[in-house]
Amino acid sequence: MSPENYSWIAAFATPVSTLLVTIIFFYGAFHSQFRLSFSVIGVAGVFLFLSEFYWLGATIQQTYGGSQLTFKAFRLLFPIQALCFYTGIAVSIAGDALLVYQAVREHNKTDRPPNNIS
Repeated sequence: MSPENYSWIAAFATPVSTLLVTIIFFYGAFHSQFRLSFSVIGVAGVFLFLSEFYWLGATIQQTYGGSQLTFKAFRLLFPIQALCFYTGIAVSIAGDALLVYQAVREHNKTDRPPNNIS
């Protein structure tokens, strides 16, 4: 395989895998006790998917020299892509922190025998 093929694999696999993981987190949000944190991480996945989909379109345009959008339209969409990317990272960090908080709180609720180490 040539290096060009690797870039195409990465260009297609990244948004697809992000979308798959986002769907898994939303499924977990419906069927788990950590609904809020999984849904927040799922929303972060949507933002990251939009950002990665922009780069897929840019790769297609660079390879074939044209697409449905003009080069000027891609330049106008770049700030939106950056906003989606950084918002996705921030929301993902917040969702991870919320998941840790909920897991620790749920762990502390369980009935455990006292630790009688002398």
